[in-house]
Amino acid sequence: MFALRRGAARLAPKPAQLLQTTRRYASGGAHHAPEAVDEPIGSGLIIALAGLPLGCFVYVISRPGENGEAPALTRWLNGFRNWTDVWEERNTLHAAATQQAAFDRTLFRSTPRAESHELRYPEAFHSHSPRNVVAGSVINIDAVTERYKKQHLEEEERKTRKLAAKLQAEKEVAA
Repeated sequence: MFALRRGAARLAPKPAQLLQTTRRYASGGAHHAPEAVDEPIGSGLIIALAGLPLGCFVYVISRPGENGEAPALTRWLNGFRNWTDVWEERNTLHAAATQQAAFDRTLFRSTPRAESHELRYPEAFHSHSPRNVVAGSVINIDAVTERYKKQHLEEEERKTRKLAAKLQAEKEVAA
């Protein structure tokens, strides 16, 4: 079977070859010399030249000091090690402040509130609009007003006695 195929392939007509050559559009047919190709120095040389002073600098700062002190590079790197201590201290203080704030908040929220409020002035009882008052909603509060007036007079008398005692003490010191 294979031999038959090979024979058939030899006898089969082959396609005609093109006699015309393809046209080239290259521009190399001019009579002048080709352009010069710039050859850069290269990044390898630049890295090598920059690495030399950098290596000298690292060598100088990594040498120990005159009196046996640590090298400058080591001292600089040790400066970064202290940051962990600083952050640990800050975190400890922050945690303590947060715990105190939580304790205070719990204390203030768990404290029972006063059911009554002391008024600063008796007129606060009548701080509503005199119009559209429902019949029977306004009660006689003369006793309450009298209580607050009495409390105010007692407070003023206490302040007067305190001021008189202070003035008397100043007179005795001056004499």
